[in-house]
Amino acid sequence: MRKAYYSISCSVSAIVILIILSGCTPAKKIWFKTGITRNEWINDRIICGSQADKLVHDQDLQPNPQHQAGLNTGMGYEKLIRSHNARKTYQKIYSDCLKRRGYRLVIPTSAKSKST
Repeated sequence: MRKAYYSISCSVSAIVILIILSGCTPAKKIWFKTGITRNEWINDRIICGSQADKLVHDQDLQPNPQHQAGLNTGMGYEKLIRSHNARKTYQKIYSDCLKRRGYRLVIPTSAKSKST
C-alpha cells in the first residue's frame, strides 16, 4: 500500500511541477523591423543566413591540432560538441546581422496577451 501511495504522490507532484513550469516558459520572440515588406524580410533573412552559413562553414574547416597529432579519441563526442558550437555560432552571427540591419527581437502582441 505504501508503494502505491508513493507512486501516486510522485506522479501528482510531477504533474504539478510540469504545469507550473509550463506557465513560466517565456513567450517565443520574433524578429521585427518597422516599415519593411515581406520581400525585404525574406531578402534580409536570406542574406544573414547565408553570411552565417559561410562563416560557420569556414570555422568548421579549421584543422584540429589533436587530429594532426594522430590522436582520435572521443571523435563522436568532439563531433557533437563541434555541431553544438556551430549551431550557437550560426545563431549569434545571424542575430548580429539582423540587428545591424535594424531588426530587434520582440514578443508578438498575441503572445503578450496570453502570458499576462
